[in-house]
Amino acid sequence: MIRILALSAMDNSADLNDAAVRVQAVHGDICSVKKFYFNDFESHSASLEPVREAVAAADIILIDVRSDTRLGRSLPALLAGQNKTVVVLIAVSNDIFALTHMGAFSGSVMFKPSQDRSFSITDYIRVKKFSALGRKLSSLLPLRMVRDMNRWMLLQEYYAQGGVDNLYNMLLTLLKYYGGCGQIKRIEKPRSVPAWGLYCPGKGTFTDRAAYERASGFAPQRPTVAVLMHGGMHFSDSVPIIDLLYERLCSHANVLNIFSSVEANMEALRACCDGIDLLITMQYFRLWGGPYGGDPDVIYQFLRECDVPLLVGLRAFETDLDAWRAGSTGLSPIETVLAVTLPELDGAVEPFMLGALEVVDDGAIGCVKRQAAIPERVERFAGRILKWLALRAKPAQQKKIALLCYSYPPGEHSLAGAGYLDVFVSLERMLERLRAHGYVVDIPETGLKDFFLSHGIINSPVYQQPGGLRMPLARYEEWFRTLPESVQQQVIDAWGLPPGTLMVDGTDLLVPGAVLGNIFIGVQPARGDHEKSASLYHDKALVPHHQYLAFYCWLEQEFAADAVLHFGTHGTLEFLPGKEIALSGECFPDMLLGSLPNIYYYWVGNPSEATIAKRRSYALCVSHASPPMTASGLYEDYLLLEDLLAQYEREPNAETLEAIQAVARELHLPLEPHDLQRELYRIKSRLIPHGLHVLDKHCSDFEKRDLVLGALQFEREQPSIFTLAARELGLEWQAIKHTPEEERVRAAAAQALDAMLDGEPPAWCDADYCRYVADLRKRFDFSAESAGLLRALDGRYVFPARAGDPLRDPDVYPTGRGMYAFDPRLIPTPTAQARGARAAEKLLSTYHSKHSAYPATVGIILWGFETMKTGGDTIAMILHLLGVRIRHRASAWLKDLEVIPLPELGRPRIDVLVSMCGIFRDTFGTHIDLISRACALAAEQNEAAEDNYIRSHCQSRPDACDGDMPLRLFGPAPDQYATDLPALIETGSWHSEDELGKAFTAAMSHAYTGGSSGRNPQALKSMLGSVALIAQERDGSEYDVTDLDHYFEFMGGMARAAATCGAESADIMVVDQAGDDTDVEELASVVARAARTRTLNPRWLEGMLAHDFHGGKIVKDRVEYLLGLAATTHAVESWVFDKAAERLIFDDSMRTRLERNNPYATQRMAEVLLESSRRGYWQATGEQLEKLRDIMLALEGGLE
Repeated sequence: MIRILALSAMDNSADLNDAAVRVQAVHGDICSVKKFYFNDFESHSASLEPVREAVAAADIILIDVRSDTRLGRSLPALLAGQNKTVVVLIAVSNDIFALTHMGAFSGSVMFKPSQDRSFSITDYIRVKKFSALGRKLSSLLPLRMVRDMNRWMLLQEYYAQGGVDNLYNMLLTLLKYYGGCGQIKRIEKPRSVPAWGLYCPGKGTFTDRAAYERASGFAPQRPTVAVLMHGGMHFSDSVPIIDLLYERLCSHANVLNIFSSVEANMEALRACCDGIDLLITMQYFRLWGGPYGGDPDVIYQFLRECDVPLLVGLRAFETDLDAWRAGSTGLSPIETVLAVTLPELDGAVEPFMLGALEVVDDGAIGCVKRQAAIPERVERFAGRILKWLALRAKPAQQKKIALLCYSYPPGEHSLAGAGYLDVFVSLERMLERLRAHGYVVDIPETGLKDFFLSHGIINSPVYQQPGGLRMPLARYEEWFRTLPESVQQQVIDAWGLPPGTLMVDGTDLLVPGAVLGNIFIGVQPARGDHEKSASLYHDKALVPHHQYLAFYCWLEQEFAADAVLHFGTHGTLEFLPGKEIALSGECFPDMLLGSLPNIYYYWVGNPSEATIAKRRSYALCVSHASPPMTASGLYEDYLLLEDLLAQYEREPNAETLEAIQAVARELHLPLEPHDLQRELYRIKSRLIPHGLHVLDKHCSDFEKRDLVLGALQFEREQPSIFTLAARELGLEWQAIKHTPEEERVRAAAAQALDAMLDGEPPAWCDADYCRYVADLRKRFDFSAESAGLLRALDGRYVFPARAGDPLRDPDVYPTGRGMYAFDPRLIPTPTAQARGARAAEKLLSTYHSKHSAYPATVGIILWGFETMKTGGDTIAMILHLLGVRIRHRASAWLKDLEVIPLPELGRPRIDVLVSMCGIFRDTFGTHIDLISRACALAAEQNEAAEDNYIRSHCQSRPDACDGDMPLRLFGPAPDQYATDLPALIETGSWHSEDELGKAFTAAMSHAYTGGSSGRNPQALKSMLGSVALIAQERDGSEYDVTDLDHYFEFMGGMARAAATCGAESADIMVVDQAGDDTDVEELASVVARAARTRTLNPRWLEGMLAHDFHGGKIVKDRVEYLLGLAATTHAVESWVFDKAAERLIFDDSMRTRLERNNPYATQRMAEVLLESSRRGYWQATGEQLEKLRDIMLALEGGLE
């Protein structure tokens, strides 16, 4: 008997099993087939021994590998020295194709292993089609080799066409020619299926649309939905879902089921999609080009012509039905990339789970996997499709839209907050745009801020009476009983029987909002009782309370909304409990949205959390711009100091030096003139936000010039304008930074830019550079944001664009387009690898210069936010610290790793402790595996302890390992995204710093490796105890370390946790790559500069206070974050609080302005300062405290 082993990523085991049974029925017991799946061996704890034994026992081995997998990487070693017939049917690298061995033919003749060039799909297709390359090879190779090569290509053709008949003849071919079964006489040629066509359930396939329409009962008056499904080998896998979806839709809409091979997609779509109203893709990859990609402009042109929404129907090809139901992830990382991430690049939205694998254990072949539809999911998806069709068909004057803003934390002071967006002004503009577009809108005459406050449209108000609308308890209970019983019980266990206690009036549940014509405008409910529960905003374990559920029920059932428009970054719906992706009917975001299309007005600079919204709340994210940016400049005594330094430079003398040092002491700056001058330059040139963005903002010429100048600092296809200006002045830009010459260069660059924008460029700016600058200037256009939202509400195609840092990557502008994140396959980019390596070396050299030693372990904070914006700087930094690098190959699908030899590295391999947020976990699953492999690779090197700290720690700290795998990557549990620290700080509900450290450890103790995860607090504590240095990258200018609570939550949290585990003296450093250079500094210095350039800076304050209500809230936040940083890092000196109190509270003029802007935030700011003194971070005088208390009483009285 010939033993055939199939190693596959393909779920065609049922067809393969049926083919093997037919062989036995026709030819007797001449073969057996055994199959293993690559994804079953992804976990490092999964033994490869069963595969090794199966390989040794097999006569013929079939390989189908489609991504970078653990078993795939092990194949060369597993097959080494085995004299087997090996048939590689599908692969993504030369290394795998080179394993082919059939008679006289070896794949290594055609595919050279370990070459740096990528596997060429073009060459491969040419070989498959016996074209010029095939004939050329045939003429150069011996006859026997050509014969076996042709058989290899024949086997691939059988496999590619798929189906039981073709697999049966594939097995016969193998058995006859490579199994010695000469008795086999009749072998049919591959049965080809059309490259594309139309499939009608119960009626068969068609190659002509007219014939299909007749067979399907096409009705011209109904809307038309096109569904793109796989043809060829995947056709039968799609059929169960297609059949059921067709059944659910066919009475409401015409349905065109288009099957196609990926190479024929554009031909099929162009032939079949005329006059459609919605397009669904159920294929993996992008619409054009399959796994190797095609010209995206071809896709975009087609989708623009169709001008319809593009939705995604998901079917798992690795995940089985039981695992999907029971698990929290939804899909595997590679499934997410293929089925969700790549379609998102085309502008696809709503990745909706429709089917997964049913698994039956067959004693002969192993597990038999068949595709099965999930009826409840198909039913819900059909409902959502019909809502999108209604959006497209219904006139604007008949549509009802729900506009939602947020309030976190609950209460008046944070009403309608969002990241760098003036929500009230933007909402007012949006209401005007809706009315102009034909919607029925009643716009309040008082302005929305006053309307919200006067009508009590607030979550858990402190000073106002709650108002808004109501949902009767009986109506809510009627709806509540329709939810799955398990869901009802979860809510009751957490919040009691309906109606609960939050936001209720009697037995009515409050709906904070108002109906303005056909537009509802309201505030998304709070996540819970803020005073009692921590980490509410991102807490994926906390089930929503009754009023939260009632709010969304009211929108769909009572108000009968046609769509919901979430307004600003960001709300909490997408962080409710449920799977990471591919949601079920028991996932709260899915339940609460019901059938409502979800449009989301989102900040372009936050692709990571936008990705969560897209995947967990089916959001179509339409981008808005970042805030205006400008240089910080100098003010008050800083200007005086600049003048004194200039005077001292002209005429050095002791009197001037004494004056300089007196002012510098007062400002807590360096006393040595050179260091002082350097710091002043850094303060002066620091880019800061100047106010908030407003919907459809028209940039002034000055603002646009500042944005262009900020973008021109980076080297791209054209050099930095500062590099050119320095060169013109006979200087080298990097060499003169932070010196007096820097200001000269900056002035020359700004003058040159002004001249170019005026059409009179200097001689050293050639025509190409001028065109480059003109293109950048055109990109800074934010006037079409409302137009993008209106397109979405009209049920039309919203053109997609990459999101990220607009200065680092100006292609994210103009705004008003759909948002997608950086393609994870390309991360880390070559640029990021260079930056990360540079950052690692600067980090180590800074530490070494201070301690004359290298840190044994570096604690690294890893965010999805930063990774998407930079292309993977921090990932690259982690690899370089370990002394590991990516072996460059042009294929995006493979990331081979290699160690950097110690002589080349020039230092020890540094151990790392990586703390990642939940968003990184959800969006970069494949990179968790990459980092884990890098740690294991570094640890397995046979090097001395003084040369390899991670190997040394694996030996001395075995509790921080899982067998041979070092546990170095930790994060929140799968049902969480972050920690409790922000809420603990905001509510003041903590008693000691150790409590903060323990809260971090408790929240972040889930250890992650490639393919597995689990809670392991002991491993985390062990590694925390070894940390000598903690580092985090600052990646952009919008946020400094004092501008986000996440900095003290993660960087500060790790520092406090390390201190509780014995690493009290760990340094904390910031890797600043916001500009064109890499700076590494102690956190205390960065905090001081951030305070000077932002919180204490009149220019920054003026920009914020130009925005009523929201500006005061932002100023309050910054003071609160200072307290968080002080408590977790001890990096905020007392003088910072001193100056904040003087500037913001004790200055009567400024306090009056703040109080007029947002009295609630001003009162809270005073509370925070008092708490900072009480906890010992601000050494305030008795006089200061007495004054502060008096002011607080006055502020409180004004509010009451």
